[in-house]
Amino acid sequence: MLFVFVLLFPLINGQQQTHPCGTMRSYFSTESRIVGGETASDYAWPWQVYISLNGQFICGGTLIDRQHIVTGAHCIIGQSDKASDFLVRVGAHNMVRQGYYAGTIYRVSAIFVHQNYVSAEYGYDIAIMRLAYSVDLSDTVNIICLPPSTNFNIPIYSAVVITGFGLTTEGGSLPYTLQQAIIQIIPGCADAYSSYDDTKQICAGLPGGGRDTCQGMKRIDYKRKENYLFCFEIGDSGGPLIYQPHKSDQWFLIGTTSYGNGCARINYPGVYTRVSYFLNWIQQVLSQK
Repeated sequence: MLFVFVLLFPLINGQQQTHPCGTMRSYFSTESRIVGGETASDYAWPWQVYISLNGQFICGGTLIDRQHIVTGAHCIIGQSDKASDFLVRVGAHNMVRQGYYAGTIYRVSAIFVHQNYVSAEYGYDIAIMRLAYSVDLSDTVNIICLPPSTNFNIPIYSAVVITGFGLTTEGGSLPYTLQQAIIQIIPGCADAYSSYDDTKQICAGLPGGGRDTCQGMKRIDYKRKENYLFCFEIGDSGGPLIYQPHKSDQWFLIGTTSYGNGCARINYPGVYTRVSYFLNWIQQVLSQK
C-alpha cells in the first residue's frame, strides 16, 4: 500500500534536521486564495520559497535540502544568465511584512536547468537553484520529502495541495500572503493540451475549474499555440504540488507548477512537472560540488 513509503527518508534529502522532511508545525485544515483557495496559516508549508530577480518577485520554489531549491525551468530561461542576479526568500509567510513573516534572503550561487528543456508545454520544465549558504531549519523552515522512487504515482482524483504567492484571480493582483488550495489529480490534460505527456507531467485541478495556480504579475507573457493562450504562470510557477499519503504526517513534492490555459478555467486543468520522473537527474545535480 502507498502509505508504507512514508517512513522512508529519500537519500536525496535525508540529512539530519530539526524535523522530519515534509512535516510542519501548523495543522492544515482541508477547508478550502491561490485561485479558489485561502490564506495559509502561520507555520504552514515551511518548504515554500519565493524567487526574485533584480527586486521583482517572479516565481515560487521548494526547498528540497538545506542548499537546493526546485523550481520551473521557464522561471530561469530568458530571465538572466547570472545566478547571482536571483535571490531566494526562505521561510516567508508574507511578502511585505517584516520580522517573523519576512523569512531570510539567500543569494543563488548556481543554477541547473534540465538539458532537454525547450519550453514548458513540452516537458522537462524543471530547474534547481543552489544557494550560496545552507539554510537553518526551524519551525518556519523545513525541507519537503521527495518521492521515494521514480514510480511513485498518485491515484487519479487523489487530493493534493498547491501553494504560492501568485494571483488570486486571473488578471488580478498579488495576495502578498502565502495562499493554499486543495485540488485533485485528474485526467483531461491530454484533451486540453496536445503536447501533454503523462510520463513527465501531472494533470491537476478540479473538473469544474475554480481552483488553480496562477501567474503572479500583471505583466503576463503569453505564447499563442493552436488557438490557445498559454499562461506561463509567473508567480505560482515553479512552486510545489504536494501530496500527503494516508496515515502519514509527511508531505511529498510530486509536482512543480508549469503552465495552463488561463487560471482555474473549466476544462483547462493545470499542468505540473512530474518530480518522480526526474529523481535521477535531481540526484545527479545534488551530487555535484
